[in-house]
Amino acid sequence: MSFNWAEYLDLAYELVNIPTVNPAGREAHQRAALSRAYYAAYKIALNIAQTSDHYVATSGVSVHRDLIAHFRVSNDPRRQDVAKNLARLLEYRRAADYNDFMAPKLIARDTTIGLQLATHLLAKLARL
Repeated sequence: MSFNWAEYLDLAYELVNIPTVNPAGREAHQRAALSRAYYAAYKIALNIAQTSDHYVATSGVSVHRDLIAHFRVSNDPRRQDVAKNLARLLEYRRAADYNDFMAPKLIARDTTIGLQLATHLLAKLARL
């Protein structure tokens, strides 16, 4: 049985709702939630591209950008929208994974927007 990648989005919502005793713990939950939300969308999009379009995933540092480009060059506006939203979500994920400092208000805002974006993106992907 294949893993249901949408469960990563469920986990992301759980992470942001777990009470923490200190602000650093809260930030860790928010960063992890953004990462899981992105990977839910990325893996579902990748599976759709491979199944529907016979897309062959690249390897190396550009795998994420290559998948986004695959959707971007489509003639289908829905797929172009997937590309745009997946690219935005990737930027949130990269900031959460790599920035040493993020202001608490910024990470809170990014987490809220990122999870909402991932939720809408998964719904769009389900309609492709």
